Amino acid sequence: MTIIDKLILIQKQGGFTQSSLANRLQVSFPTINSWLLGKSLPRKKHIELIESLYEDFFGLETIAQEKLDFIKNQVLSFYDENWNENILKSKEVLETLLLKLTYHSNSIEGSTLTEADTEAILFQQKVIVNRTLIEQLEAINHQKAYHYALGIVRNRQLKTNDILEIHKLLMSGIIESAGEFRNHPVRILGSYVPTANFLSIEKKISELLEDFNNTTNDKIEHIAKSHALFEQIHPFSDGNGRVGRLLMLVMALKYGLPPVLVLQEQKKAYYKYLQEAQLKEDFTFLTYFVANSILEATKSINFKI
Repeated sequence: MTIIDKLILIQKQGGFTQSSLANRLQVSFPTINSWLLGKSLPRKKHIELIESLYEDFFGLETIAQEKLDFIKNQVLSFYDENWNENILKSKEVLETLLLKLTYHSNSIEGSTLTEADTEAILFQQKVIVNRTLIEQLEAINHQKAYHYALGIVRNRQLKTNDILEIHKLLMSGIIESAGEFRNHPVRILGSYVPTANFLSIEKKISELLEDFNNTTNDKIEHIAKSHALFEQIHPFSDGNGRVGRLLMLVMALKYGLPPVLVLQEQKKAYYKYLQEAQLKEDFTFLTYFVANSILEATKSINFKI
């Protein structure tokens, strides 16, 4: 695959216009246009930027332990046992985090709402005429589930009833079984990962929560591992990804770390790393991804609180 092939895939995956792609790669519009038309080739520093962006969007094939340790140490430099208290006191941070999480989490699941649409629905109570009512309900529901999740951070350890309530808030009015574990077999679309027998879901969730609520030395890996296991259990008929990403929010804040923000344009890498963790029980790549996603939150949200 040529560097221009990768550039075209990046543009498609990220939903970039030529202008926004030029801004992302720190070049002019005519330069991007020339590359895409095959009239010129990127220089070395821009090839490195394109390769890095391609890896962000589509996933790494290998990762050195030094690279993983470096990014984990970057994340841990933000550690503050009062993180959750500080975030929960800042209205600006809470609203920005809500917007980012709602937009990206729902987009990963196929929502066509833009970030501007999501903002208008959440904070201005607008109805967007050219978007479906279901998509707009998903945004409103995510707001309710987000605030419930923050209540867990404030007040208590996570319990099975909390997971059921988060699902109920997320999926109310969207599926009939909102707030209920599935009572039938299910497959993860596009994946060979085996999900839990529905008769064992409650037991497996209880076991997961026992581990989930225990502190660990490697906080970032623990978040990644818990997320992979939850998604493999796949306890609901729909909405598992959105529930799982809110649970990562709860874990990170309880651990004194910034939240995990999974970007919709990194969906392919995210699913690739999840499957790697679930099929091979190798959490290296997913841990790297979670660390990157925490750093993304620190870039996207003003955490000067």
